[in-house]
Amino acid sequence: MIVGMDDAQAEEILHPSSILSKYQDSMVASVQSWVNAKEELGAYKQILAQDIEVDDDIVIKTDCEFENGESVVTTTLSLDDLSLVSMEFATAEKTMGQKMEEAVLNTLMGVCVVFVMLFFLSFLISQFKHISKLEEGFKKKNAPVAPAPAPVAAPAPVEEEEVVDDGELIAVIAAAIAAAEGTSTDGFVVRSIKKSNRNKWQRA
Repeated sequence: MIVGMDDAQAEEILHPSSILSKYQDSMVASVQSWVNAKEELGAYKQILAQDIEVDDDIVIKTDCEFENGESVVTTTLSLDDLSLVSMEFATAEKTMGQKMEEAVLNTLMGVCVVFVMLFFLSFLISQFKHISKLEEGFKKKNAPVAPAPAPVAAPAPVEEEEVVDDGELIAVIAAAIAAAEGTSTDGFVVRSIKKSNRNKWQRA
């Protein structure tokens, strides 16, 4: 009866619209247990097995098959009048196929995470060359500008010795030197004659 309720019926038991329709606390607790487990268990299919224990109360453990797996429903009845004391829906026990499916999905998820991290690391390493280029660009941009080298002065032109090829002038000069020295001009050899820039007053 409980697993066959729709949402409206369960809501009416949990939150009755009238005080006259209020149910016993045991019924409310049982419906609340089913509502909490319904999303995980899925739709009810069939009963697989039952185990009944009698002590102070009657405890019935029912192995049930639901849409998402198997679960044990524990129902407790009063030994005196067989009234409902409680009903609890345990967590669904997954089948071997479901467990294998979850294991495969977890493995695939782990492999995907590893490959994504490897791809990210390889991409990061490949960007190091661009980082070094950017650093070199910043260094060149911030480097002080070296002053331009001073122009090298051109060497002063060497004045070529002006050779005066004047036989008479040479003879006169040689004679004057010989007279001053009291010698003959035979021992004199005139190799070159240069023009002096100083006047005779400066020489004095």
